[in-house]
Amino acid sequence: MISKRIAFVSAISFAVLALFVLSSAEAESPVLNNPYMDPAYPDVSRVDGSLPMSFGVEYNDTEGDFPTSFIVYFEGVSTEANMECLSSGCIDGTNPNGLWTVIDTTQPLANTLVANVGSDVISYNFVATVSEEDDACYLACNYWEDSNVRVNTIPVLTDNATVTGGGMPEDTYTLSITYTDEDGHTGAISATVCETSNSSSCDSPLSLSKSSGDETSGAVYSV
Repeated sequence: MISKRIAFVSAISFAVLALFVLSSAEAESPVLNNPYMDPAYPDVSRVDGSLPMSFGVEYNDTEGDFPTSFIVYFEGVSTEANMECLSSGCIDGTNPNGLWTVIDTTQPLANTLVANVGSDVISYNFVATVSEEDDACYLACNYWEDSNVRVNTIPVLTDNATVTGGGMPEDTYTLSITYTDEDGHTGAISATVCETSNSSSCDSPLSLSKSSGDETSGAVYSV
């Protein structure tokens, strides 16, 4: 009876040991390090909305497993972009470790990366999915890397330009229009004067200068 009990206890011990070994042998998730965005702060603090943005991060998996999915995603918007690896190890399928980037042809435009153009900072993170492993993000999947870079708004010209003057051809006239840029950028505004009876007969473009007001709330430019 005692020998049977010893055998039973030994069997349980081996089972527990086997579970421990299997648990400790589970593959570790990849690690992401050194994220970047280009162009980046402090070189720039604002970018135009039409500018393609570059992102990258270093990927390391101790088992050498390639990710089945690898994206960069952004706070407050649904935009995402696929990460690609162009190293020799990635190309020949032998080693996924190293720098992964968004390739030129798929770089997202800056104005798609924030919910509120003009005020929101571009914030981003990466997520790599590897079969039978937990998703890997930079630091944590609920973390956002704050770029300190905002996206410029689009300037607005009012559609009610005004012309004032004496009323005779030889009189001096003033052309005025209101320009608004929430980012406070100075406008470079020009106007072309054409004959009403022949729209193809026009004078050389005239440059308008700011005469009053503030760009953020609406400045009057005139010539």
